[in-house]
Amino acid sequence: MHITALVNDTVGTLAGGRHTNKDVIAAVILGTGTNAAYVESAQAIPKWHGDLPKSGEMVINMEWGNFRSSHLPLTEYDYALDAESLNPGEQ
Repeated sequence: MHITALVNDTVGTLAGGRHTNKDVIAAVILGTGTNAAYVESAQAIPKWHGDLPKSGEMVINMEWGNFRSSHLPLTEYDYALDAESLNPGEQ
């Protein structure tokens, strides 16, 4: 077996979309959990230290599961969805 890449579902979905359409800039997974990935200018990433990629772009995997913030409070719909989920109160 020769493995050439190991990616998560959201990054893989973004890569597949960009393979067929270079204008694709984001991908979202909606399943038992949710996540998103998007294409960002590498220069706009403050944590990036080192040579920039030749394309000048970087894929950002949001990994937004279990995100809690006072800047984005939960709504009645969030609570209703959580109550019906497989793991209420955990996601």
